[in-house]
Amino acid sequence: MAVNVVNVKTLSALRVLVTENSAVIAPGFRIMGAGVRVGQSSVDLVGLDSLDTPALIALDVTGDETVPFRMAEAYASALEDPDSIRRLMQGARGRVGWPPRVIFIAERLSESFLLRLKLLALPAVDCFEYRCVEANGQTSLHLDRVECGARSAGASTPPAVQAPVCSARTVSAASPSETITKTARPGQ
Repeated sequence: MAVNVVNVKTLSALRVLVTENSAVIAPGFRIMGAGVRVGQSSVDLVGLDSLDTPALIALDVTGDETVPFRMAEAYASALEDPDSIRRLMQGARGRVGWPPRVIFIAERLSESFLLRLKLLALPAVDCFEYRCVEANGQTSLHLDRVECGARSAGASTPPAVQAPVCSARTVSAASPSETITKTARPGQ
């Protein structure tokens, strides 16, 4: 069986992969909006977990260390104007939980990225590093949880808005072929 690493080259390709495979974040997780404007900032994706708590999701393919600061600005704006996020939650089954979770998904989270994130002290943060592989014609998106030093959404959020603790999982997905490239995995 040949396994190929799939290189995600653009933010839009990563956005499509995460949107199509939102269950890799947590069971029952779904994406409610993309490129959402929140105050003077924007977030790549807005999701809703199985407990109807919104999540602001930042995606990164380049290792941009300013992402935590932009997310902190968007988070603060969401707290000031909750309707900017809640209006997207038409698919919620019940009352939408608040405050929102914050999720970072990147190919690699550097030590300086994690340090910046820790200094911001955002509540309910989850960090994941992604990998995409192709085997037998199927592309799989993998998310590996990274300890970020911030409070995880699954750790100590009050029960009314507690998000499920999620581990790395694999979901098969069709990939947008025009925005990703495939390379042979080293040693295979």
